[in-house]
Amino acid sequence: MYGNKIYNYTRARMESTNEIINFSTSLLNAWTPSNTNTSIPRFTPQDPNQNYQRVSERWIENGSFLRLRTLELGYTFSESFLTRASIHSARVYLAGENLFTITKYKGYTPDLGQNDGQNGGGSGTLTKGTDHGRFPLARMLMVGLQVNF
Repeated sequence: MYGNKIYNYTRARMESTNEIINFSTSLLNAWTPSNTNTSIPRFTPQDPNQNYQRVSERWIENGSFLRLRTLELGYTFSESFLTRASIHSARVYLAGENLFTITKYKGYTPDLGQNDGQNGGGSGTLTKGTDHGRFPLARMLMVGLQVNF
């Protein structure tokens, strides 16, 4: 997937200081008079610029990613090897799903899929491309043996 942008609503909430919620650890690097080399606004609800509550492009991130979704490696034993054991066919395999994702996106997963209303999301036109904290896809590894007698 290349070229899409994501509004990271989860990050916006975690870095917002006008909420009574858990905060992101990135706020430890918030602007202070002694820490002016930062992109995190000051950590105070009394900010005269009200940076803590603005909806802005600050929360829009590159949503491009490369993912290895499915991989299966297998070996089928030769019939000459198997006839001695009275086996018609045998195969051993190793399979994996969602093995890795390469992305610069800071959220849980850049693959938003269809917004299904989880976590206060909603499914309207204005929520497309918005990450409301969707959980990443599970990684699965499987080892198998297929035997026909």
